[in-house]
Order: sequence, then C-alpha cells, then structure tokens
Amino acid sequence: MKYKIHLLAATLLYASTALAQQAPPLDKPQPAAEDGVVALDKVTVTANRREQFSQKVSGVVQTVDGEQLRRDGITDIRLLQTAIPGLNIANQEGNIEIYIRGVGSSNNTELGDPGAAPHLNGNYIARPRGLGLMFYDLERVEVNKGPQGTLYGRNAMAGTLNIISAKPRLGQFSGYAQADVSNRSGSGAEAAVNLPMGKDFAIRVAGYTTKKDAGYTNASTDPAAAKLPPAGREENSAARVSVLWEPTEALRLSVVADAGKERGTGYPGSSIFYALTAVPGGQRAENFDMSKVVYRGAPGKLDNKLSGVQAKVEYDFGPVSAEINTSLRKVDFNQRNAQADGIAYPGRSLTSEAWDVYSTQYWLTQSTAKTFEARLSSNDKGPLRWNAGAFHFSENQGVGYLSLVDAGYCCYSGTEFTM
Repeated sequence: MKYKIHLLAATLLYASTALAQQAPPLDKPQPAAEDGVVALDKVTVTANRREQFSQKVSGVVQTVDGEQLRRDGITDIRLLQTAIPGLNIANQEGNIEIYIRGVGSSNNTELGDPGAAPHLNGNYIARPRGLGLMFYDLERVEVNKGPQGTLYGRNAMAGTLNIISAKPRLGQFSGYAQADVSNRSGSGAEAAVNLPMGKDFAIRVAGYTTKKDAGYTNASTDPAAAKLPPAGREENSAARVSVLWEPTEALRLSVVADAGKERGTGYPGSSIFYALTAVPGGQRAENFDMSKVVYRGAPGKLDNKLSGVQAKVEYDFGPVSAEINTSLRKVDFNQRNAQADGIAYPGRSLTSEAWDVYSTQYWLTQSTAKTFEARLSSNDKGPLRWNAGAFHFSENQGVGYLSLVDAGYCCYSGTEFTM
C-alpha cells in the first residue's frame, strides 16, 4: 500500500516564566558565584524548537547529555528509561515502542503511528524500527512530556523523544574510543573523530558495533532440528558522517548521513503452556530452565537495513531567524521468527514423532519517508517569542506478513497479508 500525508502548521508562542530550575549533576564541578552562592549549570534544550536554557522552558522537558550517558553505561536506547522517570521503551520484534507517562502506541502495522513521536536531530522518524542504531556519539537526548502537537504534530500526543547526535566542532581536532564486554559473549566498540577543515568547515565521523550471543540454547535432540541456531543472537553496526559549514556568523549549513544494520537470529520465544498443562499433576515454573527451548522448522533470521540523510540551512537576519530542514529515511526490515515447540520441561520426551509441529512468521517492512520544514522564528529580543512555519511529510510503504503453521497430526495452514 502506498500513501502520502501532507501537513501544514503555523504557531505563535508567547513568553512564559518557568517555575522550576534543573540542578546540575552532582559529579560535575559547581561554579562558585559572587558572595559564596553556588551557580547552577545552564542546560540548553530545544523543546520549543529554539535553543533555550532549560530554566526558561515552561513545559516539562528532561535532557541527558552524551557524556553522562557514557558514564552511566547507557549504550542501548531501552536503558534510557532508567535515567528519565515516566519514560518506558520496549522492543517488540524490532519495533521500538515509546511510552511517556503511560501513553503511547503498540500498533506497529502500516496503519499505525507512534503515540510518542521519535525524532533524530529534530527530524520526525515515522517507522522507529531499528531506532537503537542511532543511539551513539550523542550530544544529548531530550524528552518532552505531555502533548506536543502545537510544535511537533499529530503523533506527539504523549510527548517527544529527540535524539541529538554530536555536531562537528570548528577548529578542533578531537575524538574518543571506547569498548565493552558483557555476558552472553557480548562485545562492543564505539568511536568518533572530529576533523577541522579550515576555520569555517568541519567533519565528524562516528560509528559503533556490537555483538552478543543468544540467551537461549536449542534443546532438541532431533539431528536436523538440533542444528538450528537459537534465537536472540545479535550483530549490529552503524556509521554516521556529519558536516558543518559556517562561512559567516549569520549562515550555517549542516548535513548528516547515516547507515546501519541489525542482524542476528531474530527475537526469541519460550512457550511454557504445555509444560504447565501436559504433564499429569502439572508443573511449576520454578522447575523449568526456560533458556532451554526445543526449536523446529525454519531458523530465525533478522536483517534490518537503515539509512538516512538530513540537511539544515540556518540564517540569522537579526530580529528574525530562518531555517530550512529536510530529511530522507529508508527502512528495509526482513525477519523470520525462530519457532519453538515450547521449553524442555522435566519429564518431556524430546524424541516425539511430531517433529514437524511448528509455526513460523515472516515479516517484511519497507519504508521511504521524507520530511521538509521551513520555519521563521523571532530571536530572543523583546517580550514576544514566536515561531511560524510549514511542514511536509510523505511516506511510501510496503508491508508483508506470512504465517505458516504445521500442526503435525492435524493440519497445515498458511496466512498472508500484503499491503
């Protein structure tokens, strides 16, 4: 199915006074002001589509900078919920589901839209499959809580999550590298380098890779089925190139291009229904080792390719600033679920005649989304603050779902949905 959505929005915002201030992290040095008074760190956010200190924002916005994320070991987007109260992030078979204050959406079909709008550098992400591939070399992450439709559109009922990547730095050669190891034979690495190219031009190159074995084991004793790799293996990689050009104090041009891959054996399942009901007298969950799963049928496979490019032109006219922002984002998601005939519970025979009892699901999602935004805004002079702009969004999608079920003794069925 192909469709296009066109939106046009204009807003007028008046100045307001914030009632709360944000304290600096305890491990950061606190600058001393006059008369022995401790001054607060000034945290910059873009919650109102303009750079402001968080103390000046009347809404509820929380931000975590990239340095703090690295110190806290938050390298997976799902771990962000440990740092921001009221934020919940789940991974439902490759779909990143964002809930803010309990409000969100789990409709991941071609007809659904996120209830909490995800953004990358302020650009709307229509299909958050693989959103975690963008979670590296960050300047900060901002979460706006509560309805944000005035400035962010109809899919921001719960709020917004804005991932802001690190920008190139003019006149500075710098970089970093880090590596980690974890259980399940996990390993990962992340690095970035900033390259100055004259006084007004800079390039930043960043990337990361991670690998982890499955948390499941294949308990099947059938010679063919025992060769199936268990679900849960991960092998992800991504890279980003950012360019910044500032020929004058008033003009700024930036371009960001990124690509990434998610690969592995798909997302696991471990049904315990038969373990609880099939054995006379029943079983109890604490008697099971739910990491031992009997796999049958087709092996699991995940192959998700993401790519995107975004460009922004900004010009300061003095009392008014202008911005043109555009992006192109592609998703090519292919998954075959690793199917299991439940766990290997005590007393179960793993030499059943019904070796062909299994069901397998195949998912395909392809999306090409484009955004374009032109905006004028007042500079911070005088009592009136305003934004006015136009926003265009279009998306072409193709979605396929196929389910194959072989019940062994009974029947076989196949179901297909193609949009």
